[in-house]
Amino acid sequence: MVNVNILVKLCDGEGNPLPNKLIHVFYSFDGVEWVKLHEGLTNEGGEVVTTHATDRDTWYKAVFEGDETYDYAEGIAFFNYTSLYVSTCIGFAFNWLIITPLMIASMIYILKALKKALKED
Repeated sequence: MVNVNILVKLCDGEGNPLPNKLIHVFYSFDGVEWVKLHEGLTNEGGEVVTTHATDRDTWYKAVFEGDETYDYAEGIAFFNYTSLYVSTCIGFAFNWLIITPLMIASMIYILKALKKALKED
């Protein structure tokens, strides 16, 4: 069993953190059916943190559904349990994996939410 620590950081297109935004984190064992693992508001640094214990290959997805100012953003990563390796699959996700003697994997998602285009009347 490996504990996967997941940190999601939401920022704008210029890299500025976006606080008080709702982030959804999901996991999947097949990459098709997703189970909600966590949801929470980003802190002052634009971050949400959660943990998941797994004993098999697992996909993780972080989602910002967008709001009146920023567009939808998501990132998907695959955790290979056998080799303890994380790879980015799709979206604006950057992953960093550290394996410690306690068998803890750490992943960091950086989601970039782009500002919506201004609508002209």
